[in-house]
Parts: sequence; structure tokens; C-alpha cells
Amino acid sequence: MNKPKNHEIQSEYVYVNDLKSKLSLQEALDYAGSWGADLVEVGRQEKYNIPTCKLEHQPLEVSEMPMPLALIYELYNNEKHPLTKLRRLLDSLEVFVKIHTVFVINLFFEKDKDISEKVKNGLKELLARSLRVPSLGHWWDFTSQFAKAIKECYPDQEVVQMMSGFLLGSFAKEMSGNENFIWFRNDQAHGSTPPEDRCLEAIAKYGTKFEKAVKSAYHLKKCKLLLGNKNGLMFDASGTTFKPYDTNHVLSQERTYLKIDNTYCSLYPLLVYREDKNKTTQWKWFSFYNAFRSEQVYLLNYELCLHETSPQEIKSLFLERFPLKDWQKIDALPQDFRDRIEALTEVFKGRRVELKRIIDFASDKDQDFLFFWGNPGIGKSALLARVSQILGWKPELQQEYDFTINKSINKIHVIEYFIRRDMNTTDTGSMLEHLNTRLENTFKLGVEQGGNLQTQKENFEIRLRKVSEKLQKSSEKLLLIIDGLDEGSDSEGLLEVLPRSLPKGILVLYASRENMRVRDVVYTNLDQGHRDSLELQGLSEIDTRAFLEDYVNKYELKEDYVKMVTKRSQGNPLYIKLLCQGLLNQDYELNNLTKIPKQMSELYDKLFNRFSREE
Repeated sequence: MNKPKNHEIQSEYVYVNDLKSKLSLQEALDYAGSWGADLVEVGRQEKYNIPTCKLEHQPLEVSEMPMPLALIYELYNNEKHPLTKLRRLLDSLEVFVKIHTVFVINLFFEKDKDISEKVKNGLKELLARSLRVPSLGHWWDFTSQFAKAIKECYPDQEVVQMMSGFLLGSFAKEMSGNENFIWFRNDQAHGSTPPEDRCLEAIAKYGTKFEKAVKSAYHLKKCKLLLGNKNGLMFDASGTTFKPYDTNHVLSQERTYLKIDNTYCSLYPLLVYREDKNKTTQWKWFSFYNAFRSEQVYLLNYELCLHETSPQEIKSLFLERFPLKDWQKIDALPQDFRDRIEALTEVFKGRRVELKRIIDFASDKDQDFLFFWGNPGIGKSALLARVSQILGWKPELQQEYDFTINKSINKIHVIEYFIRRDMNTTDTGSMLEHLNTRLENTFKLGVEQGGNLQTQKENFEIRLRKVSEKLQKSSEKLLLIIDGLDEGSDSEGLLEVLPRSLPKGILVLYASRENMRVRDVVYTNLDQGHRDSLELQGLSEIDTRAFLEDYVNKYELKEDYVKMVTKRSQGNPLYIKLLCQGLLNQDYELNNLTKIPKQMSELYDKLFNRFSREE
């Protein structure tokens, strides 16, 4: 039996579930109409003895979507080739998450004065930790945390409340748990080129769920994306074509805005509009903020799969709106390696086999050493820095890596030390002071620091034993990461104070270039029953492709070019990073096999020449 709908409802008043309010039938119909929805009778409201109704929304249409989403969603729907369609699906998912992230972050800062300092500082610190090079998991973390905040900022704003409800409700379920959307994206987007049958299987499974989520994002019907062009005219950027838009508000030229009812919110510079230099896609160049690397803001346009560095103006606006360094917590430590870890992982790609090896080690072992050997530039430090990050992430972010699922890694404390001549961290006393201070601050042991080198060494050993006792009571572990042993091999006493045996609950990762003194003094003297090692090799072809796809159009990247880059670079991440930077700057031509540098020196020369010209 069909339920009464709209004017079929026989009552002067109705109770609308969506509003938790009693309205006249006409008021309820007008309200439903404002959302493009039908009013449907679903039961009886006992308190007022009137029909209970709900809104039955029409699916979100492409013409109602913010333009960056509409454009990429159309490309996905119209694509026939299985691998390309799968990639368009992944792009559409990213844009869907990112457009919401951009909305909720900027809505929050539009009214952050109404929020407590504790909440405000917590959200700023969240951005400071992860906004430099955010993965999709980080974008979603921003979305969910800021969605909670804007519920408080806009208690009477119906569209904002509906958006928050969607993000924290039905869509959140698709972004958590096993085989969620983030896991799906990361399983498919690390340089892999799955066969046609696997592509079709993934599209059938995740495409259906994603399309359902998009069509039920009814709040986007009332989230109007506006664009001001260089002539001062405003345009409604909904759907795939621009429409003139009149407003009495004074809005900056060439800026993107969100309009919800009477609230105007700048989205710049997380979402920017850029003129097409080739004039081939005029009015369709929307780019999302993608990363802040090497003091440059990187942008990504999904429709054209275009990676670019932003003009200086956007960098200045970005740092003005998001002063990330000012938002970081300042640890009272003798040496803080946060900046070092961020720098090392700015362009980290691949290494899933090695990461899984370390995660398995940290999860399964109890008092062991894992020693990484590798040539200069092969990525030892970056790998250990990424491990430090992963173990510090929330469980939902750790699930970006499928090998972390069901692993006991949420109770592993991490203390890292990077031995570097250029960082003045090769002094034995400085290293012991750092490790002792970190252990004391983390575990509150009540052991004195010690005034001389011998006392520091003894106290370090005492602390490790005391930490072990605490860890065994709480079923937790400590992972010490000590990188660059070769750079400290000439420092008096440094190698000699490093642990050779460990109490229960403590694990150590060491990393070094091949160095006879490190091997003789440290490695051969480690407890052989609790020692393992790994020679770190170059990046694989899959990892090389993933690296390249972060800088070039993945739809144009040819397999023979990936193979040649892998061969020429010998999998050296530094070579590939410099080549990618050259491709981004158009110093090299994508897919031109004759122009791939044969040696690292060619890349450095090109980089030096570019800097010389710019100065």
C-alpha cells in the first residue's frame, strides 16, 4: 500500500520528523519543496494526534553538485575503459571528501570566535600535524573533526546541521571499518595497474556504494559554490556550466566562496580557481590544495589531472590563514625531530613490503633488533620516519595500510633519534640527553639526568629496565628508532653506548649505510637470538609509478616511460624526486625516453641552472 504523499495527506497539521516540529500542512509542503523533496506520511504522532511525516528527497543531480565534483563525477560516469573508470572513481571519491573538507574547515574559521580555546587549539594542532602533506585519510580526519565543531558553531543553521549529520552519520560508516572507502582508495592508488577483471569487480562493489552516498548528499543542493572572476562578476559554480549570480555582498575577485543561506564563506586557498593557460577549458580550472612541500604550495586539478606549484600569492595566503608552525605544540625537549620527520616524508611513496615487515616486527616481537642497511639516498631515513608517523596516527588512519588491520600497534610508544652531522646530533652526550629526556617525559620514571657521560649511560640503562617493568604491566611496547649510525661512527663513544641487548617490551630499529665500524662495533654484538636485518633495495616499478603520478598526469603516463625511469634511477628515491620536480617545472618532457637523465649529476645541474635563472 502506497503511503500518502504531499497533498494526499489528509490533515491540517503534521509533525515533521526532520525538524522535530509541528507545522501546518502547507508549511510542511513548502519546507519539503525548498529541499526538492516530497512530504511522506509515515505514522501517527501521539502527542498531537496528527500524522508523522518525513522528507523523501530526490537524489542529488549533477547540476546541483559543486562544479569540481560535477566535472569529475561526469567523467567517471561517461568512462568505458575499466582501468580509467576505476581511476576516475578514485578521483571522484577524493573530490567528494575534499569538497566537504574545504567547506567545514572554512565554515569553522568563519565563526571560530564562538568556540572554546581548547577546541580551537586542538583543531589547529590537528591541521599543524597533517596539513602539510595530507593523505585522503587525513582529509577525512579533518572533515570529521571540523564537522563536529561546526555543529556547535551553527546551531540554528539547518543546512550546516544536515551536512554535519551526513558526514558524521551515514557517510562516516563508509569511511570506517574493514574495506572502507579510504582502504579502497589506498589499495588501488599506489601505482598499481590491476587487470580488467579486478577493475570491474572494484567498480561494481565500491562504485555502487559511492554513487549512493553522493546522491544522498542532499545538503549540497543548498551549498552554493560561487566564483568571482577578474572582472568582478560573480558566477554560480554548480553543475558543469557557470551561471551569472547577483549578490549585494562585496566579494574579492578571483576567489571561491561557499554560500549557505545568508552566510558567505571564503574557500581560498584550499580551493582555488585558475585560468587555463592554454584557453582550452576556460572556466573549469578548479584546483584543490594538495601539499605544502619545500616551502611551496602544490595544487591539483582533478578534471585535467594537473599538478602545479602555486603562485607566490597563494603561498602567502595559505601561510596567513594556516600558520602551521605557530599552531604546533612546543615540546620541552633538547632536540625535536618533528620537522625532520615531516621533511623526510614529504614525498614518501610505496615501500609497502618494508613497512609491513616493520609493522609485523613491532607487533609480533618483544625484545628484538631490526637492522636496516642501505646505500646513500635509498630511503632508509624516510622509511623510518614514516614508521614513526604511522605508529603515532589514530587507528582509523593506520588502516590506510591494510597490513595494520588487526595488528597490535596502538600501544607502541615511539622515540626516535636521527644522527646527522648537519644537525649537530652526532655528539654522544647530546644523544643520551635526548633519549633520557624523552624516556623520562614519556614514562615519568623519576631517574636523575646525570651530569657526565658515564652517569648518562648508566641512567639510560636504568630507564630502559624501569620502562620494561611498566610496559609489561600495561601490555604496551617501546620502539626506539635510531637512524644514521654511519654518520656517528667517528664520534667518540657513540656506537659503544647503543643497546646490544634489551629487556622485555622494548624494540630497536637501527639504520646505517654499509660501514665496517658500525658492523663490527654494533651489529655483530647484538643479541643474536633477537636480531634480524634487511638490505633496503631501490623502489620497485610500482613505487616509481606512484611517485610519478604525484607530479604528472597519470592518464598520460606511459608504461615504457615508467620502466625506463625505474631502470635509470635504479630505484633511487632522490633521483626520482628530482626528475619529478623537473617534470613539474617542464624541464623534462613526459614520456620522452631520450630525455631521461642518465646520471644524478645531470639532475643536479638542471636544478642548479634553474635556481641560477630564477635569481
